[in-house]
Amino acid sequence: MTKLLRIEKQILLRAPRTRVWNALTDQKQFSTWFGHELLDPIKPGAVVRARVQWQGKDQIEPFFQVEAIEPEHRFAFRWTPDEMDPALSYEDQPKTLVEFLLEEVDGGTLVTQRESGYDKIPGARREWMFRNDRGWTAQMLNLERFIEGHLDELSITILEVKVDERIAAPLSRVHEAIVDPAKMTNYFISRGSARMTAGASVEWEWADANAKATVDVLEVTPNRIAFEWSASNEKTKVTLDLTADGDATKLAITESSFRMMSDGVKRALEQTRGWTDFACSLKAYLVHGVNLRTGRAAS
Repeated sequence: MTKLLRIEKQILLRAPRTRVWNALTDQKQFSTWFGHELLDPIKPGAVVRARVQWQGKDQIEPFFQVEAIEPEHRFAFRWTPDEMDPALSYEDQPKTLVEFLLEEVDGGTLVTQRESGYDKIPGARREWMFRNDRGWTAQMLNLERFIEGHLDELSITILEVKVDERIAAPLSRVHEAIVDPAKMTNYFISRGSARMTAGASVEWEWADANAKATVDVLEVTPNRIAFEWSASNEKTKVTLDLTADGDATKLAITESSFRMMSDGVKRALEQTRGWTDFACSLKAYLVHGVNLRTGRAAS
């Protein structure tokens, strides 16, 4: 069985090769369509840093090291497809090779993008190849939209979290357990400032984690609760859809959007775990009368 060891994409851009080359190798232009602010010029051999946001703070870290610049033909760099190992120096981090190959053809410029070297990445990190495969699809579309001047259509935020659960309790009871802060303390929060109503801004607290979150409620209907918050350090929208299923309720939770970049993927994974815990804890409270946060019977 052949293993997929590299990513390859192609796109025909209706623009001169010089225009496409500049979009790839000019510091400001690359930052715009790729979605990360590069802090250094793209030069042969340079380690180019980027400003990224993680855990609510701006961080400056090496983003890639330029491997080759062959004007209007090949631009290549090496980077770490996953978060960096804190035990290793930047030079010793496992890296993949990213290449952009440009060819002048009828109708414009054919761009071939490749990422290779996953066979040299430790096994636990190879899953990032499949995420990067989707990411490069989005980035090639971003490059096309940038070239065409459609900056408002850049797809930097394309990931969303989805968690589904079936709870053996009537829809009205599930709904009330979500919008009433007194009931939420039995499975999710330590304190809530007010009931969730459309247009309200409420505050949730988690005393055990010394954390707070402001929740801007957008919609509250019998079948849907929607709000915006910044629990993952970037503003996202959360929608909880409730559907009656006999004597039970189907709960569908969606949170969006997260950038298809390493920091965005990390946030999406963390929120997936969080909403899975939310759904399981809500179920334990309503069905079994247990507060999983405290390990005791719910009040």
